[in-house]
Amino acid sequence: DPNSFADIFPKFDYFFKAYGFTESYLIRAFGVGEAGEVENQQDVMRLAEETAERVCGR
Repeated sequence: DPNSFADIFPKFDYFFKAYGFTESYLIRAFGVGEAGEVENQQDVMRLAEETAERVCGR
């Protein structure tokens, strides 16, 4: 359920900002329990790649 744990990121984001992190990004994958399972979720993998490019400036 995409609404599960929806409050966690805002809570952690508060602490990230308190410790000097100016940017944070949310990448969520549902139904992932074992190593490698996320590789089958192309939307999540694409978001991870786009986020990495944004962070690394490529």
